[in-house]
Amino acid sequence: MDFAASSTEARLLKRRAWWLDAAGAISGMAFAWLAWRSHQKGALPLKEFFAVLACGWTALLLAWRVGLGLPQEWIARRLWRWAIALRLIGFIAQPVLEDDFWRYLWDGRQFALTGNPYGTAPMDHFGDASVSEDFRSVLDNINHPEVRTIYGPGCELGFLLSYWTAPGKLWPWKLLLLTVDLLTLRLLRGAVGARYSLLYAWCPLLILETAFNAHPDSLAIGMAVAALVCLKKQRWLGMAACLGLAVSTRVTAALLLLPLLWRAPKAAWLLCAGIIAALHAPFVAQGSWPGWGGTAAFAQHWEFNSFVFALVQWLFNPQVAKIICLVAFAVCYVGIWQRWRNRPAVTWPRGDWIYGSFFAFSAVVNPWYLLWLLPFVAARPGATGLAAMAAVTLSYAHGLFLPDSGLAPYAHPVWVRPAEALLVMIGAAWDARWIPWPPRSAAK
Repeated sequence: MDFAASSTEARLLKRRAWWLDAAGAISGMAFAWLAWRSHQKGALPLKEFFAVLACGWTALLLAWRVGLGLPQEWIARRLWRWAIALRLIGFIAQPVLEDDFWRYLWDGRQFALTGNPYGTAPMDHFGDASVSEDFRSVLDNINHPEVRTIYGPGCELGFLLSYWTAPGKLWPWKLLLLTVDLLTLRLLRGAVGARYSLLYAWCPLLILETAFNAHPDSLAIGMAVAALVCLKKQRWLGMAACLGLAVSTRVTAALLLLPLLWRAPKAAWLLCAGIIAALHAPFVAQGSWPGWGGTAAFAQHWEFNSFVFALVQWLFNPQVAKIICLVAFAVCYVGIWQRWRNRPAVTWPRGDWIYGSFFAFSAVVNPWYLLWLLPFVAARPGATGLAAMAAVTLSYAHGLFLPDSGLAPYAHPVWVRPAEALLVMIGAAWDARWIPWPPRSAAK
């Protein structure tokens, strides 16, 4: 009887493991098709793009479900197998519906040749005869060439390394991003377990925006996750160093400064501030504040895929709306911190709440921004965060990719933002009514 029961259980486990591999294969085939399509001439129809992402999200949810009850080592083997496969597929692909990578290539050149990628805007070089033919093509494809770069010194060092490896080529930058991304997955695997880290490893938004489109946020997110792991182990100086690097790479990481440092010793505060200052100082000495010119233009003039900000702007003018949203976010931020601050020092902060509220009030919400939710959603899975990351890719449906719509570039059809909001509200309703997840991970 016991032997029969054991054999039956083993067959059930193998069947569930087969379904886990099947989910990985579904996602892999969908993204392989997108990679093939990225090398073809002609615009990619949005319906095909969304179909690929739908397959990816369906596969991830299937994997999450069938992983329940499987031994951790069984999940881990398949997690890594398909995580690496998905990233290799994205590595050989061309960016999809994105052109930010041209600026990465240009910034690397400027850093290598002048020592300061912040000194000029790309437009300043339109008549520069010293620009080679290859980089003339790069220069001609940069969006908003009148704006100086917004990327932090950590990003610029990565762009410089990419230029030194292969000038004007994207693959060194992609290789750096994917290396950091896999190291991040390794850290999460140790912190939250195989099944929880599956949400990070196979996340379609991460595969699209990092492996395919090479957005730099994963570089800073990896450093932030390293800081969180150090926090859990109370390695204060390691945490401070990683956090300083993260903030110097993407300013979005600054929202973690108070939650991670407030109970740290003074030495940690000084080390974090020192690293940020050291990475910015060489450019300040040349008369440039890293990223400030581009960020100022970004903050003053741009609006894309906003939610609360769009509603407030409809009632008031944009400048008043920005002040109202800034104050509202500050209130939310303080409230989240006050709720969390009395917990044990090793507890991960509710980064999903912090970044979720920040993006709710932001004037610009690009899809890759929501990658900042991902490590925290992997640590404390919830339908709201997953729905937000899935929904935000609907923002690719705008005038630039809908040429027959009559819309201006980056203007959305009327259905896009309500559809995004509806998906997030469905996720929130799910979280409010049910507890579909197993016991919380060790990151709690």
